[in-house]
Formats: sequence, C-alpha cells, structure tokens
Amino acid sequence: MAVSPGFLGTLAWDPAGGTTYATIAKIRDMSGPSISRTDIEVADRSMTTYYKEYLGGMVDAGGFTFDLTWDPISTASHAQASGTGLLSDFETNQCTQAAWRWQLDGCGGTATFTFDGYMNSFEASSPLEDVLTASAGMKISGKPTLAIA
Repeated sequence: MAVSPGFLGTLAWDPAGGTTYATIAKIRDMSGPSISRTDIEVADRSMTTYYKEYLGGMVDAGGFTFDLTWDPISTASHAQASGTGLLSDFETNQCTQAAWRWQLDGCGGTATFTFDGYMNSFEASSPLEDVLTASAGMKISGKPTLAIA
C-alpha cells in the first residue's frame, strides 16, 4: 500500500466559477470536505422492538478549512485583507460562490476534489514568537467531485 505525504497538496480558487484557478500560497494545513447525512427517524408506536429506525436523508458536503502563513499586504498569497483576495468574498459575494480545487499529489497519482462554496470564516492570529497566521473556512454548496488520475 502506497502512503503519500500530506505536504504535496495544493488549494486553488476561482471566484469567477472554475475556469482559471489561482493557487493560494503559504498554506500550512487543509481539512475537508466534512460530508455528513441527515438522519430521518421513521419509528412509530406499532414497533415491537422498542428500537428507533432511521432512513438516510439529505447529504451535506459540510465545509473545508485551511490554515496559512498570512501576509495581509501581499497580493501573491490571494489572502490579502482587501481588494481581490479571499477576504473580498466577505465584502462582495453575498449571493455568489467561488469554485475551489484541492489537489493531493501522491506517490502513486493525483486526487483532486473540486467544489463550489463561499467563505464563511476567517480568523487572523499574531502569536508572540511566530509568524502571522490565519485560519479560513468555507461552506461547500452542492456535491463535491473527486477525480483520481
């Protein structure tokens, strides 16, 4: 069984919808999609086992989070505090979603998640003895796709 190091992954976004992706620089950690399914209880009073029964309901693609070394002035990271970077999503895109691509390059091939979503969290951090960092999150809308090459 081949095992791949996690540091080979990249995250890219396209606020226009998925034709020209820009890689987000200086990412440290990434996590997601956090897919879950709603439970629908179908138990009724005629059941003699006294155990609840369920059906699977709607699927929620959840979210995606990432941490990065943050330079609020640099446009190279696509995470600057204003302008056309990730944080502009909070200012301008209340009703639109960006296209995202998370590519994991492994020792035996490449796995690529693509999904639509919008930024729903951003938190900057200024530790005393470390670099500026930020944590960002997005809500995935619809079904993510996974391609293996």
